[in-house]
Amino acid sequence: MSRSRWGAYAAVALAAASWGTWPLWLRGELPLPPIAQATVVLGTVGLVGLPFALVARARARRQGPRRGAWLRLAGLVASDACNYLLYFGALAAGPVAAGVLSHYLTPVLLALLAPRLLGDPRSRRALPGAAVALAGLALVVLTAPGATGGGGATVAAGLGAGSAIFYAIAVLLGRRMNASREWTPIEAVAFHCLGSGILLAPIEGQSLLRAEWMELVGLAIPACLLGIVGGTAFYWGLSRMPAAHAGVLTYLEPVVAVGVGAALLHEPLGVASLGGAALILAAGLAVVTEPPSTSP
Repeated sequence: MSRSRWGAYAAVALAAASWGTWPLWLRGELPLPPIAQATVVLGTVGLVGLPFALVARARARRQGPRRGAWLRLAGLVASDACNYLLYFGALAAGPVAAGVLSHYLTPVLLALLAPRLLGDPRSRRALPGAAVALAGLALVVLTAPGATGGGGATVAAGLGAGSAIFYAIAVLLGRRMNASREWTPIEAVAFHCLGSGILLAPIEGQSLLRAEWMELVGLAIPACLLGIVGGTAFYWGLSRMPAAHAGVLTYLEPVVAVGVGAALLHEPLGVASLGGAALILAAGLAVVTEPPSTSP
């Protein structure tokens, strides 16, 4: 695999891993509800990234996006807003394990849909790799502290599965947009996050109006680091690899989140969790090193 391809895989992997550090930023006793937090993060990414996106558009010296490009951007806005709404709802509705596991059905969906919808070459390793990674994720999440809980597991799983569908749609649209060079990576990040934040804002508008400015700053800082830098790296790498491969690499996010909890938040990590993490990393390595004869 060429050095540029390795760079693309590294960019997606690092972006996904960086998103796993969100517990460090959100563990504080923020009074904002989860949807309000998501609105602040998305809005910050959109507003801060907007000037960079406009500069990128001017430097590209392209003609204005065609109608199809705007429609795909609108689809990305709507799908990511629904993804956030359902996923945060899943985490609030029942056991964390139910919501997280069902949400990470996304890579399996990508392995099935990307060859049909994007024309990606069929990968012999993507679907088995996604299944192995999902099994590893089950070990990581189900054996993590607080994985078990009371009722609401069915609701949480249903909401998480719904978020997985919209997350898969967002990845497919992002892959199509960047591969066709309709938008630069920073444009895709800034424009769609701003739009998604606007869609979510009315849901918890009162909470946002009552928020202290320090609460907003505490969310704005990681939004810039993880949202703008991480998001731009993700979309840059996504345009240079099959969507199914990117999906498998996103399993690094929950693995890092559990590792952060163990290393920095003093949450114990058992042997089963370590074994699950090893399965996820092995699946990701197997997918990204697939011979060129079966992957682009």
